[in-house]
Amino acid sequence: MRNDGLPAVSGWLMSPTPRITVLMAVYNGDRYLRAAVDSVLAQTQRDFEFLVVDDGSTDATSRILSGYRDDRLRFVRNETNIGLTRSLNRGLELARGAFIARMDADDICHPDRLARQLAFLEARPEVGVVGSGYVNIDSDGSPLFRSSFSGEHGFLLWYLFFQNPIAHPTVLMRTDLVRKAHGYREEVRFGQDHDLWWRLALQTRLSNLPEPLLRLRHHAHSITSRHTHEQQALCARLQHEMLPHVLGRERADAFRAGVEAEESLLARRIRFIVELLNAYGASRSLTPLEKHLVARDAAFRLGVLALQHPGQGRTLCLIGRAHRLDSLAGLRVLAWPLKRYLLRHVTNCVLRK
Repeated sequence: MRNDGLPAVSGWLMSPTPRITVLMAVYNGDRYLRAAVDSVLAQTQRDFEFLVVDDGSTDATSRILSGYRDDRLRFVRNETNIGLTRSLNRGLELARGAFIARMDADDICHPDRLARQLAFLEARPEVGVVGSGYVNIDSDGSPLFRSSFSGEHGFLLWYLFFQNPIAHPTVLMRTDLVRKAHGYREEVRFGQDHDLWWRLALQTRLSNLPEPLLRLRHHAHSITSRHTHEQQALCARLQHEMLPHVLGRERADAFRAGVEAEESLLARRIRFIVELLNAYGASRSLTPLEKHLVARDAAFRLGVLALQHPGQGRTLCLIGRAHRLDSLAGLRVLAWPLKRYLLRHVTNCVLRK
């Protein structure tokens, strides 16, 4: 046993400072684990360590990991199940790489994932976190649909107020920045990545690569399938916490007072989007592309509210405002119910497997 608490690994001293640490925390993940591990070990970027934290699994997870004879793979086992957030923080403490790549035990990496993301961060020192597009797959590995988000920092910061635009298992991030942010907040059980992106955005820039560099698996036991309400509650809390950092304390207080003064939930949601758009655009130096993306997203959100709440005296006003922000907002909003139906149908089919 090594003095850092990790089992000794054959050949480990040959590479004491790997460029990247691929960090995975797994609990009872034996069904998909081998495919996930194989996809990491098959990377074209060879200079990495693959650190796996087994969070007290009771299935064949430890046996599968012990069966590998690749010098880059090492794992530590928690004696009891301590949860994803604490397991990831344990991995951050043990990581040796200058970069951290996240990976989940049920996903599959594109062979060039690490090479492409490392090249991107090395060419752009101002960026501290880069995610990527991904292909959603079902429990059997069949493709469902493709997802991707903009890589523009200003737009990602806007989007974080509403949803998480950076998929956790797709990211490569600078280790020193993550440690400076004190890693994952252990009181956050679900959506810990959303919380971390906000805190990292205070010290660095965020980005995404458009190409799909991961196949992200959806199944009945995946976190995104089980804890939607908890993640929505976290988003509301983060909105409150981050407004002063984005707008300044005085403007944030006035912003909150105006939103909270509205009598109905619909009015509060409308005012939040409109006031945030005005204040955000005035307080940050956005590129023309970022301004366009933010305005288009605001238009879409206003249009969806109009569609969800017809006949409340605000529908035409909302549609008009959305159209002024984005002339194609109407088409995007009309396509939204069909997209939601298809996504719900796909999700239900996955969960029934």
